[in-house]
Amino acid sequence: MESLNEYEEGGERLRRIMGWSIVLAGLGFIGWFGGEIFLGPLREVVFGMAHLHYATVTGIPCSGLGALFIVLLLRNVAGAIQFKAFGLDF
Repeated sequence: MESLNEYEEGGERLRRIMGWSIVLAGLGFIGWFGGEIFLGPLREVVFGMAHLHYATVTGIPCSGLGALFIVLLLRNVAGAIQFKAFGLDF
């Protein structure tokens, strides 16, 4: 049976891998979107969509990545983030 310390190390490694995979997926989306706008065959469609719905197309993914970066920074600096709201523990 694994000791508690070995279990916590595995969980921390998994969290780190998942955090970086989300960051890489977000950066991949940004790279794809930039490539579509500047070089892709769907340039007119993507540019029109980005022009009409700029806040949705760029703002939501960028705000999500910004929140992720803040959480990862705070986790590395201060440890696990915990709070209680409406009787639930997060």
